Amino acid sequence: MNSTIKRVLIYLLSILIIFVVIELLSLYINNTFIFPSVKKILTAFFDVIKDYKTYLYIGNTILNLLISLVISFILGMILGVLGGLFKYVRVFLKPWITILRSIPLASCIVIIMIIAGLNKTPYFVCTIMVMPIIYEGFCEGIINIDKSLMDFWRLNSKINLLVLTKVHFPLIINSIKLSFISAIGIGIKVVIMAEFLAGVKNTLGEAIILYSDLIAYDYVWAYSIIMILIVIIIENLPYLIAYFYRYLRDKIASKTIYY
Repeated sequence: MNSTIKRVLIYLLSILIIFVVIELLSLYINNTFIFPSVKKILTAFFDVIKDYKTYLYIGNTILNLLISLVISFILGMILGVLGGLFKYVRVFLKPWITILRSIPLASCIVIIMIIAGLNKTPYFVCTIMVMPIIYEGFCEGIINIDKSLMDFWRLNSKINLLVLTKVHFPLIINSIKLSFISAIGIGIKVVIMAEFLAGVKNTLGEAIILYSDLIAYDYVWAYSIIMILIVIIIENLPYLIAYFYRYLRDKIASKTIYY
């Protein structure tokens, strides 16, 4: 059996086990208002995806996430590269990164809402949580590059934009990829939490507020499934693009050879 098919089957088996666990917990708790059954959750899910407002919520939340990720990525990349290349910059930034990684969000989110305004709160909250992850991906990646390679490039060239893009970044691409995947997973949760607490209009956070107030937890779970699907799609988007690129390239190549 093809290894890709095996991975897909194992992935689907894992999802099936998750649904079984949810159903068992629902039976154990025996309160469908608090912990609805899988059937109720799926019914709510299909109701939700038929509602045009859901796509407005999804679009606004994804926009908030993408803006936050772009800000976090730019800041994290600049500071991470500087920290990775220069030891004293890394030492200077360490207390700041430690504070950002460990600060309890509950203690500062009200201040952020007052200073930034409700609609901009998701950007600030997500950047505070995600930027240190991106920073460490770049910083640790550069630090862990083979020293002999760096010594060779130092002898032949000074650090410049070309050396960074042609030498450093390709060598740390796996570290960047892992940190970005982690950032997406944390980012979507943080953005929706910020939307929820700030009451940002027409977002997934507002939808959760609405159904929580109505004690319709099957719909809250339905929106949770949507959030999980968004993360899965965004995380796998680079792989899907690469797969279709290779597929189209091979198709074009085969037609060219044939003719």
